[in-house]
Amino acid sequence: MGIRIHKFLGYGLNDVRTGEDHKVVDPRINPDSPFFNYELPSLSSYKDWLEENSDPEERSNLDSWYLNDPSAGGPRRRTNLDSCFAWSPEFGIPSVLAIQPVSAPDWSRQDDAIDYAEEIYVMKTENLEPRVHALPHGIHPYSASYIDSRTGEKLNNRVMWWVRAVSDGTRYDGELDSLAADCGFKNHQEAEKYIAPFVPTEIRNLARFANLFTKEDGWLDLRPLLYVYWS
Repeated sequence: MGIRIHKFLGYGLNDVRTGEDHKVVDPRINPDSPFFNYELPSLSSYKDWLEENSDPEERSNLDSWYLNDPSAGGPRRRTNLDSCFAWSPEFGIPSVLAIQPVSAPDWSRQDDAIDYAEEIYVMKTENLEPRVHALPHGIHPYSASYIDSRTGEKLNNRVMWWVRAVSDGTRYDGELDSLAADCGFKNHQEAEKYIAPFVPTEIRNLARFANLFTKEDGWLDLRPLLYVYWS
């Protein structure tokens, strides 16, 4: 089998601690999760779990919609839950673990001819080194929502004024402090530390279903990532 390029958009960690033989030793992560043992249940089992374990509002989320009508995913529809996770400690980066919604199969691809040509001839990737990029904003359609990473509370729309000001890069510290205060933070420094992209409900549900974290709020550390590796 040849070497294939993998590109994966998702919400994940890029600082996972591993030990010998790439075994997970990170206290945030449950090493006995069925995911690490390649024992994730079927898509239909996940659908049943969602109906029993998510509140009525969450049952109408994108994953529920997709699972009720898998053909909605088009020609790239998922056939299993394994494809929702990126974890390749041997060929990729051992410290990277990422998740994407069941309903977003177009967030990843492999063995793509355009990607291959870009990597080899345009970017001139050497030795097929894997890489991960932490993204400053959420992934569409979640790109305009943010949370307080200490609590998971979703911030109101005023946070977008602060986000735009930071992206613009021309504001004075006093202006940034004022905009941060409008979002409920002491100052710009505190806002920079604790404002994080919203983690989609679909990601949180899948992490719970896979029993991935040792604590219920383990998802608070997840951030948008673009992960590129070869295997």
